[in-house]
Amino acid sequence: MIIYGLVVLLFLGGMYFLTSVLVKKNKYIEKTTIDNGSVSIQYSEIILGEVFSKNEDEYLVLCYDKKDKTTNLSTTVSTLMSADKIKVYTVDLSHAFNKGLLSNEGNPNATKSSELKINGSTLIHIHNQKIEDYIEGEDAIQSFVEDYQ
Repeated sequence: MIIYGLVVLLFLGGMYFLTSVLVKKNKYIEKTTIDNGSVSIQYSEIILGEVFSKNEDEYLVLCYDKKDKTTNLSTTVSTLMSADKIKVYTVDLSHAFNKGLLSNEGNPNATKSSELKINGSTLIHIHNQKIEDYIEGEDAIQSFVEDYQ
């Protein structure tokens, strides 16, 4: 019985020694630090399904493809947001959640998100959860923004 006890103790001691040596981190490996940066939540980008569900009485929703490098609408967004006259939301049309509401023809008379159809770059002016202005095309959006300021 004593021999069996010693064998079990030696076995457990050996396992403890092996795992403590093998599991320890190598002292010679350089430590690396990972900087994840600061985490922030943005509320200005929405999906098309949220166009009519914002809390403000009046706001603008600019829908455009953010991956399109030929568009100047990102500067338009910056201009509108820096003016602080009205809340501006953006919709990235290249996002997979928005693909279902893209169409060859826009619907300026939509009263709810399921009726909304977007055809390319579009600026929607919402007032009291209703579409007040529906502007399609980058040039028309730029002129609306210039007049709005």
